Amino acid sequence: MDKTAAFIGASAACCGVVTLGRPMIRAGGYEAWARKEGVIDGGSFPPSPEEIEEEEQSRLDAVAVQIIGPALTIVGTLLNGISGFFG
Repeated sequence: MDKTAAFIGASAACCGVVTLGRPMIRAGGYEAWARKEGVIDGGSFPPSPEEIEEEEQSRLDAVAVQIIGPALTIVGTLLNGISGFFG
């Protein structure tokens, strides 16, 4: 049981770290992400379908970076740590 819990905890922590990198992965790497983040654009009125999709993806990036990634990392690290007390 203790090795299974450690494996699940380590896997969850790794998934959390990958989730934290979602914006960079989606943009195609650090350089592309940094370039995209440096652009200030007011968009068009009414917004185009591409702008609407980009806004939704930005919202999902924020949820991944601010909520899901840290939660997975914390839970995974704790589960991995306490697995030594099982068995």
